[in-house]
Amino acid sequence: MTSTYCDPLETALLRFFDLRNAATAALAALSKLAGDSDALGRRVLRLRSALQAGGMLDAAAEVELTLVLETVEARIAAGTQQHFVSDEHCVSGGGYITHLSRDAEQFSTAVLPLQQLQAAWQDVQTARETERALAQLRS
Repeated sequence: MTSTYCDPLETALLRFFDLRNAATAALAALSKLAGDSDALGRRVLRLRSALQAGGMLDAAAEVELTLVLETVEARIAAGTQQHFVSDEHCVSGGGYITHLSRDAEQFSTAVLPLQQLQAAWQDVQTARETERALAQLRS
């Protein structure tokens, strides 16, 4: 029986690199939504340049990604409203309907690739820390 070793760091890096193009496209869409004069627009441009340069994220790009996500998620939350709709035929008495403003809807379509990229980068960091810890224990 043959077993195949799958390197967790390599797997995490492959996932990160696979998601980078989708995140770059999402940043292009966000750039149009945010505008150049906005702080978000400037952050988006810096992060987009870092991703287009290839390779891994440096500390500055990692911070930019976090700040972009925080800003976009706050704008989505600001444009989101929930309303209770009563329904006499429902056991719970009704349910909630979520309404997104036009801006919140546009931002929400662009945020998922960036969230996935951030999660993939966190997986890379975890795999690197694991390898360091293993090397320390084995020495």
